[in-house]
Amino acid sequence: MSLYKYYQPESVGFILTKNGVSVRLSQPELLNDPFEGKPAHSHFFLERDVYEVLDNFISEDAAEVTDEELYLIKEIPKFYQKQKHTNWAVNNTFGISSFSKNEKSNPMWAYYSKDHTGFLIEFEDFNTMKPYFHHAGHGISVKYTANRYDQKEHKESWLKYIVNSMIRKDSAWTHEREFRVISHLEGAQYDQVDDMGFPIYSIEIPKKHIKRIILGYRSSKSLARKVMLWKFKTSPETLVEKATLNDEKFLLDYEPFYPHA
Repeated sequence: MSLYKYYQPESVGFILTKNGVSVRLSQPELLNDPFEGKPAHSHFFLERDVYEVLDNFISEDAAEVTDEELYLIKEIPKFYQKQKHTNWAVNNTFGISSFSKNEKSNPMWAYYSKDHTGFLIEFEDFNTMKPYFHHAGHGISVKYTANRYDQKEHKESWLKYIVNSMIRKDSAWTHEREFRVISHLEGAQYDQVDDMGFPIYSIEIPKKHIKRIILGYRSSKSLARKVMLWKFKTSPETLVEKATLNDEKFLLDYEPFYPHA
């Protein structure tokens, strides 16, 4: 089964390399969904409960604070310390590479490929690419549900708890049909740091595993020239196509791209 990844046009210069395609191992905090890597905490204190107790504690009725509320106040520092440590650990332990099983998604062309001005890459199936991921990453399809992952549902280790939270997303994202590769960052090397201060970890997928590059419907001639130059110099076997509008349905058709057209 092929996997797909949508890109903005500005990324072509560092995504297409002299040997293949660069794929980033992104820290969970960098992903566009704020729930990434953050399981449900129904067994912890809810933030609104914390504020309610604090407000009560500093009010004139502080003397009437219950034993339960006093316990909660004592536990607040431990809770936030644990949360901070967990988020730090997750972002320094795991790298996520997101792909899609949906090759014709109008929404993804819009928000991942900058209003259809970018490009789409078709990769071979995960099993052929697995050896190139750090520590031979774990590949799995995302599960879409209404509820966040909760450890109370399953008795398991903290590590499995965090990993399982990374493969569950809100049903609103169902159209993405996302396939994730979760890599362990232990021993991974980096040369640059991004604007948010995170190390940029990446791996390179060799050109032999790149099946197609599809130019967006609104892609520029400049992007087309860069992609075609990469094809001729690096990967002649990779097909290049361009998205066109279906005559009858709200669908995109992919047709062979000819530079002179």
